[in-house]
Amino acid sequence: MRCGSHALNLLVLKLFQVDCFQNIFADASFVIHLFSKGHALYKKLSESTDEYVKVMGMGGATRFSSQISALEVLSHNAEAIKHFQPDQTNWTPRKKQNYKRVLGESSSFWIDVEVLLQIFRPLKQIITKSESTTYRMCDFFSDFVVVSKSMIMSASSNSLTRFFFKEMTDVIG
Repeated sequence: MRCGSHALNLLVLKLFQVDCFQNIFADASFVIHLFSKGHALYKKLSESTDEYVKVMGMGGATRFSSQISALEVLSHNAEAIKHFQPDQTNWTPRKKQNYKRVLGESSSFWIDVEVLLQIFRPLKQIITKSESTTYRMCDFFSDFVVVSKSMIMSASSNSLTRFFFKEMTDVIG
């Protein structure tokens, strides 16, 4: 069902352009690139924990489902990353500053990532389904109503989710 899939991708594109979401994705991209570009750092992270550390990589700018998947992998690796203390000797001052800002003790980064996943995971599921040849317009609307109801329920409990829902309704019109 290309029309519904395209419409949903346009909606998600507009939502991804909201400043607070862009900031969280930029921070997530920093962490993902830190461990995906530095193979030695990823290896040290893997060796520092008994947990399985998934390989990280950021998706393309217009492949929203791959960006959401990247956040899911990042979330999976959260505990290992939280307890990991990398050697920052050869890092630039800017890289050290970004690391402290994003992953420092006072940061809300991990909470923000979980809230984004709570918001975007259902949309990712609809996007994935809508790319199927057997997915119909009535399936799209039914799934979208279910996701919207779930967001309304969670909007009362979280200010970022409330903000997202307001942005989503503004985008839809």
